Amino acid sequence: MSFTKIPLNPGVYVDDTPAKAEGFFVSSDKIRFVRGLPQVFGGWEYLSTTALTGTCRALHAWADISTVKWLAAGTNSNLYALTDSLPYDCTPVVARGNVAVNITTVNGSAVVTCDWTAHGLVQGQAFRFFNSTTTTVGGVTINTAAASTTTPSPWYIVASVVTANQFTFTAAQTATSNAGPTAATVNYWQFLAPGLVNSIGALGYGTGVYSTGSTYSSPATGSDVSARTWSLGNYVQNFIASPRGGKIYEWRPTTSNAELVTNGTFTGSATGWTLGAGWAYGANAVTATLSNTALSQSITIPANCFCLIRFVLSAFAAGTVAVSVGGTNVTGWSALAANGTYEGTFFNAGSAKTLAFTGTGFTGTIDTVSVTQYTQAEVVPNAPTTNTCVLVTPEGFVMACGTVEAATSNFNPLHVRWSDIGSTVGGEQIWTPSSTNLSSYITLGIGSRIVAAKVAGTEILIWTDKALYALTYVNNSGIVYSPRIVGVNCGLIGANAAAVLGTGAYWMTPEGTTYAYSGGVPVLIKSTMSKDVFDHIAAVQQDKIYAGPNGKFNEVAWFYPDSRDGNECSRYTLLCTQEAIAPPPGTNPGIVGCFANGTFDITAWIDASILGFPVAAHTDGYIYFHEKGSTVNGGALSWSLETGLLKIGNGDTLYKVNSLYPDFAGLMGGATMRASAYKYAQSTSVSTGPFDFTSATEKLDLLAGPPIGRFVGYRFYGNSSPAFMRTGLLTMDIEDTGMAF
Repeated sequence: MSFTKIPLNPGVYVDDTPAKAEGFFVSSDKIRFVRGLPQVFGGWEYLSTTALTGTCRALHAWADISTVKWLAAGTNSNLYALTDSLPYDCTPVVARGNVAVNITTVNGSAVVTCDWTAHGLVQGQAFRFFNSTTTTVGGVTINTAAASTTTPSPWYIVASVVTANQFTFTAAQTATSNAGPTAATVNYWQFLAPGLVNSIGALGYGTGVYSTGSTYSSPATGSDVSARTWSLGNYVQNFIASPRGGKIYEWRPTTSNAELVTNGTFTGSATGWTLGAGWAYGANAVTATLSNTALSQSITIPANCFCLIRFVLSAFAAGTVAVSVGGTNVTGWSALAANGTYEGTFFNAGSAKTLAFTGTGFTGTIDTVSVTQYTQAEVVPNAPTTNTCVLVTPEGFVMACGTVEAATSNFNPLHVRWSDIGSTVGGEQIWTPSSTNLSSYITLGIGSRIVAAKVAGTEILIWTDKALYALTYVNNSGIVYSPRIVGVNCGLIGANAAAVLGTGAYWMTPEGTTYAYSGGVPVLIKSTMSKDVFDHIAAVQQDKIYAGPNGKFNEVAWFYPDSRDGNECSRYTLLCTQEAIAPPPGTNPGIVGCFANGTFDITAWIDASILGFPVAAHTDGYIYFHEKGSTVNGGALSWSLETGLLKIGNGDTLYKVNSLYPDFAGLMGGATMRASAYKYAQSTSVSTGPFDFTSATEKLDLLAGPPIGRFVGYRFYGNSSPAFMRTGLLTMDIEDTGMAF
């Protein structure tokens, strides 16, 4: 008998044969390598017990000026802000107004048909109806509920688009009769149309191709054919969000839309208002007769936020009326001359402002005036309207990459623009370059399109499909950001496939390689599982690959959709950046990364920050804290680890394994071992086990069926609550049988 140490070198070798991976591992799940030894992941638990609508592809954490912690989440259909574990749906409104519709119901069905001329909606798009002149049709309520922190969201979803003038939606009630078409005039909101869950185009490893845009021969930004991704960041306390190929939106942290106007309904009097000449109160409204003065009120508005203003203009007979806040006309309301219910937004940079309705020979009635803090994300005025990705620089610029050129108004997939630094006009970012501001632009030259951009230390890293650029801030108004080419033939495979760890970055390329950058030039990291990963990434789903950094363990995981499981993220490959390993004997020398692999349904990830733990979105729609505890929401955590084939003896004779001596640090919940022996590397294995053991187990006797062969392999696994283990020095007792066949 001979006591032999089992070599446990760090790293999982999937692309090599089990015999070539001697001393390493051939598979793992929920395992990382720390100080050269494998150990089990930490657990995960709900951050929020409310599932989000859609598949989440982006997360961002920040704190507002009151130190309240927030988490932004962008799904293919919605935009959320979460605080105190509650998700608030702040999906942008892209159209609002007043329209005449016809509603038809079918007895016993909740499906409602709506006739709306040129509605412009798509299947899955959300909308709201309110202030309807007809409140119910066939027992179905027309108005939607007010916004709240509940999910599902309090609005309707388009079930099907029948024609350009008709669609169906599912109501909250079942119709009690056949009714309609019944006419109604409603105020409406149309929310941002949903993006794709799955990419559909023949994109290869890119993020958009030419001549696949929304109009004939228009350049696509990727949004037409690729799964929706988001850029998220915070501009001081407000968060910035941009869906790829879309506009830039801004949201001030709030879930309250308290009324800011006093006596906006003029109930019983005009208290709170100042009536200029020609304005008079009467019948719960105010009426102007050929007035050239203002109806006004001072209101206090939270700083740096968008506000929603509504009012009703009726009995119009002459002149025009303008609506202003703080002396600035609300966009589009400089000369109103028609009856209607008006609704719009404005940005407020101050606090106390004068709300004024100023007439120019105006005769008409104003009523039902309301100003509230706007609780949806609102489009940033003046910003470019088509953007591949957006970020906020450390210096305070909002930067758009793959965007619309200021000079031509044409989309350029290699163009980079930024707003003026912290400077506003009427609360709006300045995006038009001039000699008096720092707004400017550059155009990159290598590659066909920008794929992604990230802040890494003092640099802005921008990946095209072919190269990596680094932008550095220069305190010079003629330059602002100085670009340099970091490397070529090292582009990015997908919009989320790069991660910043510390001040460096790690990413996957379209060619299936992995690179690292921490200044200087990119460094190729050889992967022991790149073939397995890149041979099985689901077709044209590369934009779902999500690089997740974990600073506590100095690692980066790439969560990816594996074709063996379907089209959604189901597996990961994990690079343990601080583990120095040597390549297996016979391989080419070089920097070989220490990788592990496994299964995980994670679609978005951010490292631990102000929230204390890494946070991830899963395919079930829930957001989770990770590396927290040692369970899965209090339930069992499963893990596994399998060694390569270990050669025993000199190969002349067969050996048998009599015993294994476990050495596991911090073992919780126990574990199980199976042993398999092979006469030759490609022989059919003979297995024994399973053998259960705990932290008190000194020896596992295999004498009842000892594995006999020239090679032996071990598989360890566990499934318990709590669960943890870290391997130590494992040894086995082997015996030469003297047999040579």
